[in-house]
Amino acid sequence: MIKTSPECDDNVLPVPSGDSDVCAVQKDGSSLFIPHDRNPFSVNYTQPGSIPFFFESSFIQSIKKEYPGDYQNYFRRSFLNGEHLRTSIGLEFLADQFQRDNFSAQINGVHGSGKSTLLNALERTLKNRGFHVFFWTLHDQQRQLPDGFWNKIHRFLKDVTSTQPADSSKKTLVGIVILDGFEQLSCANQWFFRLFCRVSRLGILLSSHQVCFGIPVLFKTTPTCETLQRIVRYLLDDVEFCYDGLNLKQKMVASHQNIRDILFELYDEYENHHVVEEHLNHPLIRRFPR
Repeated sequence: MIKTSPECDDNVLPVPSGDSDVCAVQKDGSSLFIPHDRNPFSVNYTQPGSIPFFFESSFIQSIKKEYPGDYQNYFRRSFLNGEHLRTSIGLEFLADQFQRDNFSAQINGVHGSGKSTLLNALERTLKNRGFHVFFWTLHDQQRQLPDGFWNKIHRFLKDVTSTQPADSSKKTLVGIVILDGFEQLSCANQWFFRLFCRVSRLGILLSSHQVCFGIPVLFKTTPTCETLQRIVRYLLDDVEFCYDGLNLKQKMVASHQNIRDILFELYDEYENHHVVEEHLNHPLIRRFPR
């Protein structure tokens, strides 16, 4: 997103994104550098970890109803920390539930429903609670864990165990492994991974498109129009770009509730809205190669 100083707003021609960085010449002759990637729907702003995970209001209300005492603690903690209230309450609840499930749980959902975003958010929550967390993402068609994973997990175990007191119990949790894309592993590799974590005293938090047998389901990501609208409002922030709520509903249906694909679409629409040829040829604009 582009940010300009107040005194420059009226003196600089709005410049659309292009293939190169742009230097806009102000009326006083000075230059204002504008970065190329200012599309609020670009991967810099939408990748997992860049935006909060937005829980449905119904989920938060169910926490308030079923766990009133815990809800008050979550609310107070989130309010004092100045965090996004609904997101923080949901994350604190899921972190507690993960501990109640003996540090073994999975998150399920369809493609592009926010599983990776939720895992990234839970990683930060667990680290804030003092846990040692190891995060790994599997890519498409990876049927087994690569050598890089095993090298880093052994280094992680060595670093963590070296900080534990010598008299610590053999049942003490050493750390937590978060594995994104668990369903891509073959059955044999899934079994071996779970056995390794059990022997190494590591908790596991997984994401999968389908339910994995023997692992409690912590949360199921179900994208809705409410979630999509909140993400779009968050990304646009103070950027002037009109979107139609009805159009977003149509996109949800057409994409089979794949929010990631919808954000890709919105990226293209934002580019088409802002790239105007007459702006590029304006005499107040000088283009410089990257």
